[in-house]
Amino acid sequence: MTRFFYDGQCPLCSREIRTLRKLQGGNLMFVDIHEQTGTNTAALPTGRPRPDCCE
Repeated sequence: MTRFFYDGQCPLCSREIRTLRKLQGGNLMFVDIHEQTGTNTAALPTGRPRPDCCE
């Protein structure tokens, strides 16, 4: 299963993820980067700036 990381605090991202969840056929696991804690943070991608739309 492919993990799809997204910013759950971004209204635009959240709307897009709601749509993707409806359209995808169970092949994606959606991971809100803000819900990751403890050792799970090692799995998060790094080095990506937050888009201007999310500021």
